[in-house]
Amino acid sequence: MQILEATELGGVRSAVWLFRHPVTPLRFELYPMVHAGEASFFRAVEAMNDLPEADEILAVDPDDPIDNLIVDQRDRRLLDALYEVHAQRAAEPIQVGVLDGAAHMRAVIHKLWALGYRPVEGTWLTVFMVND
Repeated sequence: MQILEATELGGVRSAVWLFRHPVTPLRFELYPMVHAGEASFFRAVEAMNDLPEADEILAVDPDDPIDNLIVDQRDRRLLDALYEVHAQRAAEPIQVGVLDGAAHMRAVIHKLWALGYRPVEGTWLTVFMVND
């Protein structure tokens, strides 16, 4: 599953993925983030998160020094939060936004897959373009 791509035109795009479960109404929308990008990318992410159906946002605090030390700990913390939302709110028709670095999304995707969620829709957002 593709999360980031370098385009032929010299740019980088990030894929926002919506995951649904075949039995429960709970949905997860993944926002792979990068450290640098055009303002339009961050505005697009903000606008998508402002949708009425985005009922909850899961994000790891990037300023937590413990989480900055070891990627595995950050992933574990986020995966634990995903599982808790699934376990406690699976029967609710809500959409949960998951914002974290693109490098962490593979772990998130594997966890959601293990819980029975599947990607149903993807949207590409331009992170930045390199002009000649």
